Amino acid sequence: MGQMSASSLVYRALTALEELLYAHADRIVVMAPGTETDLVARGVPREKIVYIPNAADPEDFVPTASRQDLRARYEFKRPTAVYAGAHGPANGLDLLLKAAEEVADLGIDVVLVGSGVMKRSLQSGAIERNLENVRFLDPVPKAEIVDILHAADLGLHVLADVELFRSAVSPNKLFDYMAAGLPVITNSPGLVGDWVDRAGCGWSVEPDKLADAFRCFAAESEAGRAERGRSGQVWLRRNQSRSAMAQRLSDMFSEVMPHG
Repeated sequence: MGQMSASSLVYRALTALEELLYAHADRIVVMAPGTETDLVARGVPREKIVYIPNAADPEDFVPTASRQDLRARYEFKRPTAVYAGAHGPANGLDLLLKAAEEVADLGIDVVLVGSGVMKRSLQSGAIERNLENVRFLDPVPKAEIVDILHAADLGLHVLADVELFRSAVSPNKLFDYMAAGLPVITNSPGLVGDWVDRAGCGWSVEPDKLADAFRCFAAESEAGRAERGRSGQVWLRRNQSRSAMAQRLSDMFSEVMPHG
């Protein structure tokens, strides 16, 4: 993320440790294609590298109550977009607050679930901007995220504008949204945006263009939103189910570990 100088002692020490581990490893599991490209460029043999990204199974996202009851429980009264995850510098949630301010007239509520070092300042920022369409919820167990997502209408995948994120991320929250059957918005072009576009499950925009994506969502019919949600589930089952990724990991272990 450009937060450490390549000439610093800590950077050089960590790089030496990193390269030592790569040299002695039998396999290196990477979670994004961009990571593999970088490691090969640094001299790591491609045959050592195994690509196993984050994933999700729609079968694991069965809610505990009806959508109507869940919306009442979480007080979702209007079309509601949910961000579920960390509130840190990498997540770029200041961009989300900016977009929420720009689309305050659309009647869409934005709910942020989770915690992190930036949460308090984000809450203060929302108050200062008088963002009545933004609400923050405390972290909840992973099992409860299922209910929150089924109560929502849209999943938000947001990242800071960092070049690394265009090729070397594996966003579990995106796959959770898709598994729950939600249409999604991402402001991470490149790898993640390509996934969303190929799956036909939502809208991919440049990092600072979240407001445009919200407007596209608002203009979409209920049937269109539902179809995008279904398309995401279909793509996930075919390309990135948790069970398929677990099998890939098991196969890797079988190759490198002695039998008997």
